[in-house]
Amino acid sequence: MSLYKPTFFLGVFVFFVSMLPVSHSREFTIGYTGSPLLSPLYLAEKSTHWKKTDKLIRFDSSADLGYALISGKLDAGFIEPSKALLIKNIREFKNIDVVGKVTYTYGAVLLVRKGLNLKVQELEGHTIAISETTCKLYHAFKRDLEILGVNVHKIKFVVIPFDAMIPAIEAGKVDGAITKSSYGIFAQKLGLTLPYVQWDVTAGDACCPAVTAKTEFLLISSKKAIKKTQALSDLLLSIQKESDADLRKVTAHKTGIPLKILESLPIAQYSLADKALLKLFVSVEEDEARDAKN
Repeated sequence: MSLYKPTFFLGVFVFFVSMLPVSHSREFTIGYTGSPLLSPLYLAEKSTHWKKTDKLIRFDSSADLGYALISGKLDAGFIEPSKALLIKNIREFKNIDVVGKVTYTYGAVLLVRKGLNLKVQELEGHTIAISETTCKLYHAFKRDLEILGVNVHKIKFVVIPFDAMIPAIEAGKVDGAITKSSYGIFAQKLGLTLPYVQWDVTAGDACCPAVTAKTEFLLISSKKAIKKTQALSDLLLSIQKESDADLRKVTAHKTGIPLKILESLPIAQYSLADKALLKLFVSVEEDEARDAKN
């Protein structure tokens, strides 16, 4: 009889285990910053294909999101390329992979401080931020000003990085900034005006290389969660085919940006990417560092 006892008890154990409630899969956490450029993600969250275990976690900045991901507190997230470069040399970054990218139509916009209500023809005597004196956005802007008869030599241009322009405007350090079109959405929500928009600008210079100029976010993932992130990527590619009206509507609801503003601007696009794209950003960063030394 002793030969049958282990089998009997094993059978009883299996029976009781089978009667226990099925445990849910661990949450799949996705970091984001609340950017209006993440329209496909917001619509995906409303989709019937969105899994209950998928959870969006909002961060104040891409930098915070990146550190949360490499520390293992986050499975995947949408991070600005410049912030991904900040953490690329941290040892844990070897456990991170690039799955996709969010791109936005390339163009130039002039942001003007709230309350000034300046027209392009009224910029003489004011201080305007630019990213680099070699930037095509800047040169296209100057060319258009000259066509309008504005004396560009009476405008004070100061060099400020793209991501520091809006804070500089709000702090009153500059009266306006000529920047990438993607910043125009944020600016209008803050009450800044856009007296100048130029979509007919081709990327391809030191400040805006053609290969990287349009990329606003990278979808990065911990290698442990890569299959789930790829499933999310597939959903985003499918959602991308939905109507522009639906994408704008859900973005307006998620971000608080008036639908009227979003209707006047292009919609961001999601597509596949890999670490080769990040290497391109690294190459651009190294080229800029060499130019700065020369």
